[in-house]
Amino acid sequence: MSNQTARAAGMLVLVVGPSGVGKDTLIDLTLQRLYGHKVGRAMRVVSRPADAGGEDHIAVSESEFAEWQRSGRLLTSWQAHDLHYGLQADIPARIAAGETVIANVSRKVVRQLAELDLPVTLIEITASKEVLKQRLIERGRESMEGVQQRLNSLEWDIPEGIPFVRIVNDKTLEYGINRFLDALSHFWGCDTKTRPIEMTAGFRLACVIRTDSPWIGQIGDEANPRLELCFFNERRVFDVIVSDSVALKSDQIGILQASYRLLGFDPKVRVTVCEPGFPAGLALLKKKIKGNPLNEQEYHAVISDINENRISEGAASAFLTALSNDLSDTELSDLTRARSRFASNLAWDLPVVVDKHSMGGLPGSRVSLIIIPIIAALGLKIPKASSKAITSPAGTADTMALFADVDLSAQRVKDVVAQENGCIVWNGRISHTLFDDLTNAMIRPLDLDSAKMSVASILSKKYAAGVTHLVIDLPVGPNVKLKTRQEAERLKALFESVGQALGIQVDAILTDGDHPVGRGVGPALEARDVIDVLNNHKTAPADLRDKALHFAGRLLEMAGVAGVGEGRQLALQTLKSGAAAKKFLAICRAQGKRKSLPEPADQYLDVLASASGVVDAFDVWRINSIARYAGAPLNPRAGIDLYVELGSQVQAGEVLYRVYFSPSRDRAELQQDVERYSGVSVAPLQATSRLAG
Repeated sequence: MSNQTARAAGMLVLVVGPSGVGKDTLIDLTLQRLYGHKVGRAMRVVSRPADAGGEDHIAVSESEFAEWQRSGRLLTSWQAHDLHYGLQADIPARIAAGETVIANVSRKVVRQLAELDLPVTLIEITASKEVLKQRLIERGRESMEGVQQRLNSLEWDIPEGIPFVRIVNDKTLEYGINRFLDALSHFWGCDTKTRPIEMTAGFRLACVIRTDSPWIGQIGDEANPRLELCFFNERRVFDVIVSDSVALKSDQIGILQASYRLLGFDPKVRVTVCEPGFPAGLALLKKKIKGNPLNEQEYHAVISDINENRISEGAASAFLTALSNDLSDTELSDLTRARSRFASNLAWDLPVVVDKHSMGGLPGSRVSLIIIPIIAALGLKIPKASSKAITSPAGTADTMALFADVDLSAQRVKDVVAQENGCIVWNGRISHTLFDDLTNAMIRPLDLDSAKMSVASILSKKYAAGVTHLVIDLPVGPNVKLKTRQEAERLKALFESVGQALGIQVDAILTDGDHPVGRGVGPALEARDVIDVLNNHKTAPADLRDKALHFAGRLLEMAGVAGVGEGRQLALQTLKSGAAAKKFLAICRAQGKRKSLPEPADQYLDVLASASGVVDAFDVWRINSIARYAGAPLNPRAGIDLYVELGSQVQAGEVLYRVYFSPSRDRAELQQDVERYSGVSVAPLQATSRLAG
């Protein structure tokens, strides 16, 4: 394979070294640093139990391992210490898609893998014999004789022709991670150091160079200074700030902290710097602004340039405006397909893969954490990827993060779903792009019609995730996103028609958006409600359970697991039997279970009814706002615990809800604010009686 071809694809990075040298630790922590990049781990298939310790692996029996080999599901395999090890056969496809795949392998298979038609590099991790001996003894897996045998087998001949770096991992953990990052940068030809700079530029990518920087001459347009930075197999264009007032060497690139976060970029990763090429999608963007239609390939070209920051903010805003004002149904389907190509493709080779989505806006309503284990317990695949909260006190990913790791790569998602049928993860590593950030930042301020953009965004991610059957919750109410039934019906029709064009069966269901669902608002309190429902506690909020059962039942009917009208009962049986709770725990373990749930915040204040009567209305927007002011979701212990629901009779001075708040919040100011307007309406009992009559 030519070097040019290799650079167009990803790379296979083989990691070798003796046991006890810290290979898995360095790989795992390096990948955490690179979460925004197309860098992933090759999960090994091993003939040992999943709970046997060591690195995450796909646990199989010896007979199952032999079947993996016979069926061609392994790229290579080897034996060591009475166990069978293998790498999955999907690695070449991952590399062809541009991913850098890191594989912990035996030295026995390095030459074999190097002879494949793949771009292969090698990192050897080692340490002094004294350090290795101590680590092996502390690990406690082998006798002293076994430890000595391992130490005696350290020498080996490295195959010629493979790009190679040796890391001596006998200093600090941070030192080892930095050397690993240096090795990856070296393989991609990246040699320029970066440094974090404390400035802000919104969602734009920006960097800083000095006036004596060697890259000054590569800035072609002084009125709009920009440079292209390449890191691994990815390219991004950065707006350039030329300044000598920052602590920066002439041969360094300063990158704004916000830009690091947008890219999932680590300051220790090196880059190459070049003059940005002309954006090929600019002419197509202008074509759309002038009112002409684009096809899937043309939309892909424009969005590629926007994602790589090659298009100016003004031009991108005009493009979004054109999309909102003029987008036919055919174009909407093409736009959705184009956007799906920027998400990680999760192919399942199954006729039925289900999912659930909500337009959000309701306090509480954390039904996905109940639906997914019910569906997974009944054998259906349900790869749930969700966003974190943007304007609400909690999103599905925020609450799930209290139970388990949600920051999973596409490969880890595949592995978890293969093992447990379902997952509940954050979509940041598998489907979120700069184009999403641009859309979120501009749609509302520009007062654009967001319906079609929402459909394209949501369905593109489901399409890339391999979903075939999807239910969508459309809450309708005066204080949520969909304020009228007419607006919701329009969105329902869009979801279902575009879904049909993509081959996804969509059922968009209008629901009541007038009141919270469940009692808790905020990650920790919502997590408590979820556990109560899954464990069938008598105190579990009935509305949360019923809504979850309704959507789970509809999915079961759509998938053909239950007959029409019988899905809810099957979901209820699965919940009552404890199978859903057991499956939820298994999913958490597969994703990386947290030790314990946090308790609500130590500081709280009670909001009291000012008069006796009946709770006749909630302002859900106000409830959300108070919970966010209290500190949610940044502080997962903050939020609101509701003591009443619609129809509750209350006496003056009785608690309507309790606000748990962060230490940084001013108690007196918070109390004054909630007393001014609590968001809970209490009507006199006589008035409600007259209305009822």
